[in-house]
Amino acid sequence: MNDNTLDIALQNSGLPANESEILAHLITHGRSAAGSIARRSSLKRGSVYAALHSLVDRGLINRSRSAKTMMFSPIPRETLLSTLELEATRKIKQLQSTTASLKKLFMEIPEGKERKIDGFELETITGEKGVYEHLYESLTNESFNSIFDPQLLTKAAFKLALEVLNETREGKHNIKEIARPGPRATTYKRAVKNPNHLVKIAPSHFYIQCDCIITRERVTLISYKDNNCQALRITHPEFATLLNTLFDSAWSQLE
Repeated sequence: MNDNTLDIALQNSGLPANESEILAHLITHGRSAAGSIARRSSLKRGSVYAALHSLVDRGLINRSRSAKTMMFSPIPRETLLSTLELEATRKIKQLQSTTASLKKLFMEIPEGKERKIDGFELETITGEKGVYEHLYESLTNESFNSIFDPQLLTKAAFKLALEVLNETREGKHNIKEIARPGPRATTYKRAVKNPNHLVKIAPSHFYIQCDCIITRERVTLISYKDNNCQALRITHPEFATLLNTLFDSAWSQLE
């Protein structure tokens, strides 16, 4: 295995690109000084030092002094794997907790109104017609990641989901979805025709408070509780980037 292959695998486990590149180097080449790593990598020296300190803080590498030079080395491989798994589990729980907390905002924003809070643009959408029109527009016009429970969808919502699959079958957008297990999840996954649309089935203990759709700049939460459709649309690029990162970490841990 070369550095690049290992680097990609580490990124898929949830590590930032700079840190995965450096960790791959240390795993492959062993104990190294920051200067040696910088010369062999594509990163600037400042970025190397920042990533090394972050990896130390994460507990993924050790540092020790040799004469006047600070040396860095990876922790034992068995410990490294368990540490990465624990970190991914933490991020999955963080993602679940985040969506649960955001759901409470449904009750705090007047129906049909927009509100700005600390740079976040919040908009509530209520009623089947309004929610479904928003969902169809969002899901057919751009790439997205989503977490959803097909079992909780109303019949109309599940029909809409299948219509979206038909509309996106040409593969113009990249789509990744995590679905809770159940008969509908299996039906939905089999109906996917877009080669760039991937669906993974979450373990049964994976709890989803509400459906969550994440695009490049926006996060949309949808609740179908008691057949009362509500959606909360949150526009904030940095927040969407954070949730996409958490999603990718959760995604990498699923079969």
